[in-house]
Amino acid sequence: MEKKIISTNGNSNIFYEIDEENGVIYAKLQVSAIFNEVRLAAYNKYISLSTINKGFDAFRKKYSTYNSDYHLIATKAICSKDDTFDEKTGMRIARERLLEKYYTIRLNMFRCIGDVISEQIDAIEDQMNYSWVRLDRYTKLNQETRDKQKVEN
Repeated sequence: MEKKIISTNGNSNIFYEIDEENGVIYAKLQVSAIFNEVRLAAYNKYISLSTINKGFDAFRKKYSTYNSDYHLIATKAICSKDDTFDEKTGMRIARERLLEKYYTIRLNMFRCIGDVISEQIDAIEDQMNYSWVRLDRYTKLNQETRDKQKVEN
């Protein structure tokens, strides 16, 4: 018997491979779909593409399994020998397992983007501290100059 492949409707990029003969249903999704969704969600919250891409680079280094955008994540549901094969139930179980993987990957992508943002905030705070120190120094120098001018006058 041939395997049947079903694409989902709507906004989902999940597709299913159904092997009724062996009682197995696979749910699959390309990693590129997760990158695209995260990119859009982050960009819509005013995070720069440069920051997002740096986060993605960090993610790819940390989780080298997902280096290729064409990499598929997949899960499967196996029908017990004691049960009757039901396509809808198998698809639901495989989909729920896939979504657990999906949201784990999505969370880790946002963590990596957050790490980049934290580094940027640290750099900004360093520059602010430097500016405060310099401002304080020049405020004191200017005050000393004004005080000297008052004494001289």
